[in-house]
Amino acid sequence: SGLSAAVRASHLRLAAHLGVALITLGALVWTALDVLALHEGRSRARLTRFSAAVIVTLAIQVLFGALVAGMRAGYDAGAGWFSADSWPLMQGSLFPEGVDWSAGFAHALFNDPFLVHFVHRWWAFVVVAMLVVLARKVRALGRRDVSIAIHTAFGTQILLGIATVWSGMELWLAVLHQVTGALVVASAVWGAHVASRSG
Repeated sequence: SGLSAAVRASHLRLAAHLGVALITLGALVWTALDVLALHEGRSRARLTRFSAAVIVTLAIQVLFGALVAGMRAGYDAGAGWFSADSWPLMQGSLFPEGVDWSAGFAHALFNDPFLVHFVHRWWAFVVVAMLVVLARKVRALGRRDVSIAIHTAFGTQILLGIATVWSGMELWLAVLHQVTGALVVASAVWGAHVASRSG
């Protein structure tokens, strides 16, 4: 993961590492559902545009979550400061002060702890909107179980994210937040698979 002089991995490489792991998880879930469908005499699912949009939207959120964790963008124990120890405001305002724009927007977007944390917080609601629509679609298809799984996963994830911030980045809450992120991915892929079968 890029360890050299400092015993700390690059947050970009950590994000890539997590991304590959969750892509693998999603692919395994999708494949397992296809195998089950074939076993039951049904055809495999073909990803629809909407289902793909849900997955991409969620992937962006996961990427920024990995950057937050890799940069310790919520809290830097070495410096002894919080970039965001409250919710919904950051440092008393909607948009945090202290973003370093000196190297340009693109650099700040992936390397500034304030901006990365801000994006991760608020992009989450774009993800929620997409997942709610997905859950409604699968419920309309008679798959209430999948709808419940999606709502439960993202609802728990939001609460854990807020609790992690409010706790001052308690490690066990942060770990639960990351584990639940994998469950959000799995449930979203499950829903995307169901929606794609009808599409």
